Amino acid sequence: MGGLTSMAVPRVLAFPMKWIDGTDLVQWADRRDSQSRFPEVVRQLILATVDNLRRVVFRAGEGVQFPGWDGYVEAPQGTVYVPQGISCWDLGTDRNIARKANQEYTDRTANPLGINPADATFIFATPRRWADKTSTSGRVYERTMQTTSSRG
Repeated sequence: MGGLTSMAVPRVLAFPMKWIDGTDLVQWADRRDSQSRFPEVVRQLILATVDNLRRVVFRAGEGVQFPGWDGYVEAPQGTVYVPQGISCWDLGTDRNIARKANQEYTDRTANPLGINPADATFIFATPRRWADKTSTSGRVYERTMQTTSSRG
C-alpha cells in the first residue's frame, strides 16, 4: 500500500454517557456506601480540577470512621470550589445538613486539630441539596468568611 499509514478508528459507544445530576447524588447519599466513597469522589474532583496541588488527603473507605478532618488540601492557586492555600474539609451525607455542618464547624472551632484557623479555610461538603444554606446555616458561612478574611 505504499505511503499509506494505518489510522486508529475511534470506538463509538453503543450507549451515550449518562451524566450524574443532583437527584442521583441525593439518592446516592441515602445509601450506606456513600459515606465511605464520598471522600474519594471529592478527592478525585479536586485532583481533576486544581493544578499544581501541594497536598491533597481525603480518607475514604474504612478510613472515614477515624476522628479528625475528613480532608486537607494545599492549593497554590484556587478555583471556584477549592480556595487558594490550606483548606480543611468536613464531609457529611446526613439528612439534616444544617445540624451536621454547624456541629462540625463548632467542633473544629473548639479544636482545630493542629490547624491555625487564621491560615486555613473550613469547608463543609455534602452530596445533598441544601436549599436553605444561606438562611438556616448562614452562621457557618459568616464564621468561615471571618476566618478566611483574616488571611488577607
